[in-house]
Amino acid sequence: MSFGIRFSPEAEETYDVVISQLQAGWGDQFVSKFETKWLSCLQKISQNPFI
Repeated sequence: MSFGIRFSPEAEETYDVVISQLQAGWGDQFVSKFETKWLSCLQKISQNPFI
């Protein structure tokens, strides 16, 4: 069973700023790897929210 994860508007804005900074400093390939890992973490949290 998976739970949904919702972000506040402020959290979404912060994420966008972090992605922009990572892209400027490290490039698109790094951002792609970061987003893959981030999505994996979110998936694990949604499947096991009480751990």
